[in-house]
Amino acid sequence: MRAAPPTSGSRPRDPPSHAGSSSTKGISLLNPSAKDHFWYHSLEIEPPSNYTPGLIPFLRRIMLTSVERNTTRRAVLCYERAVHIYREIWDAGWGCGNFMMLCAALMDQRVKPEYSSLLSNPIPPGVDNLKVWIEEAWNHGFDPEGAQKLRCKLVGHKKWLGTADLYVAFTYRGIPTRLTDFDTPDGNVTSLLDWIKRYFDAHTQDHPTSVQERWRAATPVVISDRMPLILQHQGHSRTIVGYEIAKDGGTTLLAFDPSIRMTQIRGIVLSSLDLSKQRRSHLGDNKPSTTRRITESLKKPFQPRSERAGPSAEERGKSPPKRRRTGPIEDDVIVVEDSGVASRPSKSVSQRDNCGLGVMTEIEAEKVGRDERALDPRKVLKLFRVDQKTLAKKSKYQVLWCPMEDPLTESDKQARREVTSEHEC
Repeated sequence: MRAAPPTSGSRPRDPPSHAGSSSTKGISLLNPSAKDHFWYHSLEIEPPSNYTPGLIPFLRRIMLTSVERNTTRRAVLCYERAVHIYREIWDAGWGCGNFMMLCAALMDQRVKPEYSSLLSNPIPPGVDNLKVWIEEAWNHGFDPEGAQKLRCKLVGHKKWLGTADLYVAFTYRGIPTRLTDFDTPDGNVTSLLDWIKRYFDAHTQDHPTSVQERWRAATPVVISDRMPLILQHQGHSRTIVGYEIAKDGGTTLLAFDPSIRMTQIRGIVLSSLDLSKQRRSHLGDNKPSTTRRITESLKKPFQPRSERAGPSAEERGKSPPKRRRTGPIEDDVIVVEDSGVASRPSKSVSQRDNCGLGVMTEIEAEKVGRDERALDPRKVLKLFRVDQKTLAKKSKYQVLWCPMEDPLTESDKQARREVTSEHEC
């Protein structure tokens, strides 16, 4: 993405010389064989290898462990079906994984379901298709300043795109977004952190309507319905998915960084993933899934502990009664079976998850739980934390965020043809 955030009401400055406009062939989603796939939770197909769904519920469980260890005081996370997307090698340096992550959340959210058709038609989101969106916007009179700076040509060329360019793309598609600027010349990022906390706090359940929602609101780690936001600074950008308050009161941002590959935890996250729409199949239709090994560097030092004896042969031949589900399955619901096995209910013997991982047996589900409990929360959270010391290294930031308002009318779009931003002290 383009490097520096702008001052209020203007566009980002030109990118560094190494990220200039040298010509190179791009990969388009208009070509069926392209590598630029787009996936989101509602698609009942296996996610591409660089996509990691299920991280928000996973982060919540890890952070609750951090709370128990008196490291974390509380935390708020974004919409639970947000997806981490790692930028592939062929996309490194000019694509926009943050754009793809925000689109994946917007396509799947339920606050404004009408966004889905606006984003997917006539050309779906994609790293290269983003360039098509922006070129079309320019051709319709949007962002004349940006069109001039980038010489009205993106497709087939390497260009460094920023949050202002994403604003143009979303506006052209009818999706309301806003830009907010922050100046931090002395390394004081208090205003930035306070603003981000207010953003995520705004849509936590102020008036919970169910027992489960009231319970969630009372827990120290809350999942909100807020969309992720994109935080840009000179040379880099991240997708912010929440914040954490440490035991000493300090604030740390939680981010999905497209430059970080989630190989070390992706297998265990996918194996434990519960999707709100479950596809059920008969046992035997699919081969049992195999839980991927977790990298040893993320595990705790070995600590011997007694293990519960497995069920007898007679017990294995019986299936304890289970209640039929009629609605979405929540990630933090635990069912204690008659045999004493604590397991996540969505991983029953007769159930296949939505990622194409196959049928997971109770034994496999128990193993997934053990693997997750073996993780060191500090090492896992290090992949997501952006602390104040890191933030203080930059003097300017720009945030792209979604107010989740009604889709833009044609008159709304015309009023937003020029890129503008709000300024926070």
